[in-house]
Amino acid sequence: MSQYEVVRTPIAKYWLSEVYASESNYEQVEAILREIPRMFAFSESELIEHENHMQFYHFKKQMYQSGRDWPQLDESEIVQLQRIAEATHGRSAEMAKGVLCFFYDICYEDEVGEEGEKAEGKKSESNDLHYELDIFPNPTPSKMTVALNNPAVKIVQMEVYDLTNRKIYQQTVNQSYSTLRLNELLQGVYILKIHLDQGDVVIRKVVKQ
Repeated sequence: MSQYEVVRTPIAKYWLSEVYASESNYEQVEAILREIPRMFAFSESELIEHENHMQFYHFKKQMYQSGRDWPQLDESEIVQLQRIAEATHGRSAEMAKGVLCFFYDICYEDEVGEEGEKAEGKKSESNDLHYELDIFPNPTPSKMTVALNNPAVKIVQMEVYDLTNRKIYQQTVNQSYSTLRLNELLQGVYILKIHLDQGDVVIRKVVKQ
């Protein structure tokens, strides 16, 4: 039995719905999502967030059933995703913002970091730092190798985030290569942040099959 089935909190039930969604069990997903407002005494703002979450779910379902993934949205779908991103300040909006920023360079300045600080005050992170870095295999069903071609530079830490910018895995490293194990993650797209000993952070997209 999944821990999300045992824990009775809204976030656990949302995560449970995503587990079923990763298995394309849409009937079960929709049963859980319909039940959530009945299980918890939601405020008006929480009901609005739940409705936005439903819209994000149906958007994803339609996309996957058409045989596409996030990089293949058309212009009207990007606009629709922007509406979801701007509708609330909850988890559904953050997921939509993550997709828009990562795949389409449509980023929102009001995004905050783990400490609640606005992004402007944090050290910049870039996909474009000039490091010879290999990640393979990507996509992967279980694990991948992360390797710098310059042995003078070391990886000190790797972090995996979901598209809501929630850190879900962290690994300490002290060498120019390492194995990243993704066995426990659901299928999907994740953000890998690679911290180097020179203080830079390299960001890459990784896909768990």
